[in-house]
Amino acid sequence: MALSLTKLQRQLDSYDSSKSTEIKEAKEATNYYHGNQWSAEELAALAKRKQPPVTYNRVVRKINGVVGLIEKMRQDPKAYPVTPVHEEGAELATAVLRYVLEASNWRALSVASTLDCAINGLSGVEVNLVQGDHGDPDIELTLTTFEDFFYDPRSKKSDFSDARYMGTAKWLGIDEAKELFPDKAEELENV
Repeated sequence: MALSLTKLQRQLDSYDSSKSTEIKEAKEATNYYHGNQWSAEELAALAKRKQPPVTYNRVVRKINGVVGLIEKMRQDPKAYPVTPVHEEGAELATAVLRYVLEASNWRALSVASTLDCAINGLSGVEVNLVQGDHGDPDIELTLTTFEDFFYDPRSKKSDFSDARYMGTAKWLGIDEAKELFPDKAEELENV
C-alpha cells in the first residue's frame, strides 16, 4: 500500500519532534565514542590557558569490549523441526538462512549493527528483495543506521511490534532522485 508524500512527511515530522531529545542524546553519545567530548567554550578556556585538550577515551574501550563479547558469543543460525517428520525441512531452512547471511556479508554487518546499537541505543538490518543473478528475487541485508530509521513515537515494545509505522528516511541528490523516479524528473527539477 503506497502512502501519500504528505502522510509520510507527517510520520517523519512526528518522530523528529517527539524524539528530538533522544536524537540529540544519540548524537552526543556518538561524539563521546569518537572522543569529541569538549564543548567550544571548554576548548576556548583551555586555549586561553595554553593547555591542550587531553582526553582518555574510556567510552570507546568499554563499547568495543561489549561489542566484541557479543560477537564472540554469537552462534550460527539453526532451524529446529517441530516434529521428527519436519527434520529435512529444518535442515533446508538452516541451509537457506546460512546462505542468505553468508551472501550478505553478515559477519561485518552484524558487527556494524551491534556497534551502532551500543553507541546510539538503536540499530537494525533491513531485509530487501533484489533481482538475483538469474532474474529471480534474491534477499539482501543492509544496515539501517540510527540517523536513517524512524518509527511511531508511541511505540512501547523494544521490537516495535506495536508500531503503526516505521521506515527509513534518506537524503538523495537531485540526480539520484531523477534516476529513481524518471517520471517525476520535471517535478523534482522545480522543487
